[in-house]
Amino acid sequence: HAAVITFTSGTTGTPKGIVRTHQYMWDMHDIFGGFINEGALDTPDLCLFPNIALLQLGTGRGAVLIPDDWNSRALRSIDALAPPIRPDTLTCGPAFLLTLLRHRGKTDLLRNLRSFHVGGALTDNWIFEESFKRWLAARFTHVYGGTEAEPVSYGDARVCVQSSRERGLFQTLNIGHPIKSIHTRFSPDGLWVSGQNVAPAYLGDTAENRRVKHVDEDGRLWHCMGDRIIAKDDGWWLNGRASQRSADFDLEQRLYSRLETSKCFIHRDAADKAWLYGEGIRELARARNIDLTREFPELAGTREVKILRDRRHRARIDRRSSLGKMADDAA
Repeated sequence: HAAVITFTSGTTGTPKGIVRTHQYMWDMHDIFGGFINEGALDTPDLCLFPNIALLQLGTGRGAVLIPDDWNSRALRSIDALAPPIRPDTLTCGPAFLLTLLRHRGKTDLLRNLRSFHVGGALTDNWIFEESFKRWLAARFTHVYGGTEAEPVSYGDARVCVQSSRERGLFQTLNIGHPIKSIHTRFSPDGLWVSGQNVAPAYLGDTAENRRVKHVDEDGRLWHCMGDRIIAKDDGWWLNGRASQRSADFDLEQRLYSRLETSKCFIHRDAADKAWLYGEGIRELARARNIDLTREFPELAGTREVKILRDRRHRARIDRRSSLGKMADDAA
């Protein structure tokens, strides 16, 4: 009876298959319809995510899917579409949003978009801010969720960015407010969510179910997002992965703000010393006359590595691959 199977590596990099029924599509329609509210649009949505494409098909709008290579030729081919089926809304992540910014002037597509839904919890503020300037009249919605629970929260991206800037943050850590239909619990393991858009237990993977799934006394299924979330009056705030020390996440954020780059991360060696790994950070620090170990005494030092990105979530750093052999040595 299964209707939808989503293959994902998730945040752990372990391949898995998520099985859902047709009812899931109706549930997603109800949830997204509650906050997307695009009116009577009949043009398709431009999107990277197959589950969003299925959602748009369910609304009657349809979708134009972006190929994996994201090249200029693919973007120009969208311009060649007839006006009735040319998208003027976009659902994407921060990496593709940055791609569009870099292709400004090369495609007419950039002039027509009027609504953006950007998923991701660690978007650099400046990517949003450049987009706000490029599409002054467009609406931007900042969405937080995951393959197994999408969405979980959302907010006006301009508000999320402004509040993050006011706290001196380099990244947009304000992830809006939870959707009304979702139930949440906060724990040291991270945020647990339950609701109609949460994927069921895995088939044939008892160990993974035990780790990130839970059925409560009322028979309700819960899923662990793995992120630390802090609830405040102005919305939810991301505080790193539960597997990462909160102090290390805070240190990273302070370093990002000082260096004005997020192409680096904290990794601890076998002696539990915190090192800053990154691409070009020493040169950047010298150019800005920053003595990192003096300003940040928590640091043992810096080490240069080439930053590699997750092949599915291109805005996310693949820390283990970036570390390479050093990760094995530290372990």
